[in-house]
Amino acid sequence: MSQPEGVFNSEPSYVIETANAFYCCSTHGIKKVIRVLLVEPGKKSRAVFIDTSLKSMQTIVGGYIEAAYPYKEEVALVCNEEGKLLHLPWNRPLGGYDIIAGTFFLCGIQEDTFVSLSDELIVRFKEVFK
Repeated sequence: MSQPEGVFNSEPSYVIETANAFYCCSTHGIKKVIRVLLVEPGKKSRAVFIDTSLKSMQTIVGGYIEAAYPYKEEVALVCNEEGKLLHLPWNRPLGGYDIIAGTFFLCGIQEDTFVSLSDELIVRFKEVFK
């Protein structure tokens, strides 16, 4: 399965976990990454590691990013802010009042920073976005 740019293989030989962060080893060196739930149109959601750079996040969603906070948990839904205007494929409904167009991902938030989702939140949201 090919990975979108900025998404890393989650095999243990590629990702190193420390007490408070994940790092990806690649041919480009070592980068800090976060674990997110990637939700692509027509595909099952899956936990992946992504580069934390703005450019990588924009590449994953296919344009400028927009973060929404529709859940009581400290979770951000990051999508293409122009997804509907660009006629990206419909993805998943959001709480019965909206639908997301194009690829999006869920990540944790801590103050004003995107962080990894916990194991519990990955399990919970995999059920929401089957």
